[in-house]
Amino acid sequence: MAKNKPLVDVGVYYISTAINQAVPFLLLPVITMYLLPSDFGFINTFSALLVLATSVFNGLSVTINKSYYSKSREFNRLLIGNLYLILAMGTILIFLLSLALVIVFNVSFIPKPYFLAIPLIAFFFMSLEFLKNLFKTSKRTVAFAVLTFSEVMVNVSISLILVIGLSWHWQGRVVGIMLSMVIFGLVALFFLIIKEKIVFSFKAEVIREILRVGLPFIPLGLSVMVMRRSGVLFIDSSLGKVEAGLYGVAMSLATVILFLSVPFINTWVPYIYEKLSQSSSLTALYPLYHKMLLLSIGTCFLSLLFSLFSNQVLDLMTTKAFSQAARFIPWLAFGFCMWVMTALLTPFLVHFNRQKLIALIASGGAVVNLSLNYYLIRRYGSIGAAVSFFIANLLSALIMFATVRHIGKLPFPPSFRLLLNEVKGICK
Repeated sequence: MAKNKPLVDVGVYYISTAINQAVPFLLLPVITMYLLPSDFGFINTFSALLVLATSVFNGLSVTINKSYYSKSREFNRLLIGNLYLILAMGTILIFLLSLALVIVFNVSFIPKPYFLAIPLIAFFFMSLEFLKNLFKTSKRTVAFAVLTFSEVMVNVSISLILVIGLSWHWQGRVVGIMLSMVIFGLVALFFLIIKEKIVFSFKAEVIREILRVGLPFIPLGLSVMVMRRSGVLFIDSSLGKVEAGLYGVAMSLATVILFLSVPFINTWVPYIYEKLSQSSSLTALYPLYHKMLLLSIGTCFLSLLFSLFSNQVLDLMTTKAFSQAARFIPWLAFGFCMWVMTALLTPFLVHFNRQKLIALIASGGAVVNLSLNYYLIRRYGSIGAAVSFFIANLLSALIMFATVRHIGKLPFPPSFRLLLNEVKGICK
């Protein structure tokens, strides 16, 4: 068992993260029997706004990965404490902005109480992410799995009770998400305090380190939100809740690419940071580069397979009211495939301290996506959002790949022998 611990770790990460990513997908067969496409319009609009809020903070947890292997235990305790201080200040600023939008512009995507609750839910979401990231980086796979499974079970249980048992419709699913985030965000914070993993002491040098590493990731987080969620908001505002709901259901189905790929990314990121910290030689990047290519090829094959059978999956997972969602799925599946490739490449640029390039590439992808959404949705209807999602992610992945290959002086085309060696290593 000890000999195969890395393989066991991958398996635990894979199963637990896959189930976590699969929650929207797995709930579809049940809640589509009780909800209408317009209900999914509200759910997906709420999710889009929540992702927008959390994307501002996504870069914060990257500092845990970067500092864990290279800094002292005391520094890392101060780091986590200062992460919470920055998170708290950011939450207050976003709440004030949300309040201004409600008062001045009378924002009406969703009812105002849910809209104003989003910054607080984002705080607890990030609190949970800090602990998950610490578990992943320190290779505490069992703790990560228990935390992930527990959050999923509470999320699903509350949602089903409210949607089916109490007939709360879309509000039941939204409240289920909110309550589970609050509960486990608090659990994460109390765990870090009890286990003395955190020190709340404002330190200017620690803040500077967090901002140096994390600030460039704000555009990356925002671009993920823009490319993944802006289509729902564009469709909602121009075509209504029904079309937004159909698009949102297709997005939930296409996330099968994520819940089958993200577990590998969760294993890959701590692994690559550890390996890169052990060697400064560019040639040491070659095996990592070929592992990344192999994972990308596997994800592309998975996307193709899922697209071919997407109609059957839609029939199996939903009711006839959602049959028109099928037209979005292939575009969204391959869009997620391109996002996976970008995520696999990002640690290389972090290692070379090229966070600004990450921000530039991400911002460019977001601008392309917004522009295409505006043009294609007006010209071709809601399918334009799916096409825009794919094109923006494709361009980001290609530019990221070319940048990493140039900076790391990596071979192209790649070595077939090294790719074959990686395949043999997996098969052993």
